[in-house]
Amino acid sequence: MTKSFPATIARCSLATTAHRSSPRMLVADVAAHCLIPLSPPPNPNYPSIKSKTPCSSRILHEPQTRISDAIDENEKLHNGRVSLMLYQNFVSVMIVLAVEFLGAVSTEKLTWKLVRVWIPVNLIFVGMLVTGMYSLKHINVAMVTILKNMTNILTAFGEIYLFKKRQNGKVWVALFLMIVSAVNGGITDLSFGAMGYTWQIMNCVLTASYSLTLRKVMDTAKQSAKSGSLNEVSMVLLNNSLSVPFAIVLIILSDEWGYVSKSDVIQLPMFWVAATVSGLLGLAISFTSLWFLNQTSPTTYSLVGSLNKIPISICGILLFKVPVSLPNLFSILFGLFAGVFFAKAKMS
Repeated sequence: MTKSFPATIARCSLATTAHRSSPRMLVADVAAHCLIPLSPPPNPNYPSIKSKTPCSSRILHEPQTRISDAIDENEKLHNGRVSLMLYQNFVSVMIVLAVEFLGAVSTEKLTWKLVRVWIPVNLIFVGMLVTGMYSLKHINVAMVTILKNMTNILTAFGEIYLFKKRQNGKVWVALFLMIVSAVNGGITDLSFGAMGYTWQIMNCVLTASYSLTLRKVMDTAKQSAKSGSLNEVSMVLLNNSLSVPFAIVLIILSDEWGYVSKSDVIQLPMFWVAATVSGLLGLAISFTSLWFLNQTSPTTYSLVGSLNKIPISICGILLFKVPVSLPNLFSILFGLFAGVFFAKAKMS
């Protein structure tokens, strides 16, 4: 694997006190404070740094999607989420092509052989993005992070079945705690809705499938490439490019474009600012996640996902004024503890 690809580090300072009541002003702050530079990857001999890179980007995933949803809800553009995903992926593709045009990076030429290998994981990728967006429409950010503990459970069972990997006793205790947290969180969630939880369960299944299959597909794709190798820049371009036609098909089948084209929100400049910022953050997540998974394994990838839940939950509650009861707050804290316990169990 080449060591000269650009590792994207996402840093974002959100002004959460002055503009919490105004999603558009919040987006302006995001646009003003987000910095996503392209720089050489951290030294692979330092796993702690290696873990912080994808974790810092993934922390921004739920809030950046919810920021777009905040404008979406204000303007009653409830049925345009696939169109938003299409635009976000389009932004990612354009940025990669622009950087390649400037000579800063190089990408593998797309061939039918390479595309055929990548399509299955791309279908999972699109499904993961769509279900994640729809779940955030119905569930608050804090509860989403706790329910995503179920992804770790599915990943653990998937590794046993697919890779014959055994888990130690502490891992099973941690997984049991996650189940208790998720069930109790759903019972005490003031905004509980079957639709939102259904979308999130589907998202957990697809996310676990994505992490389990992507690592294998990455190795197969390298063998299918003309150069015999496939860097992370090429993987990001491949993943986002292939998602565009699938998104277009979904938009046509659901007649979403007819609804979106008549909406007033697409005439607002700040909507496009929010959508573009979310696309930039999505690019950072894609770069760092693919690089990290290429360096490690689905187990460690899932472990890092457990560690980012504390800042995500706090950010979600503070930014979006989520009504939280004392029992539900306890469930969230218990779920965060279970996630940290799971991480420590995996490292032991």
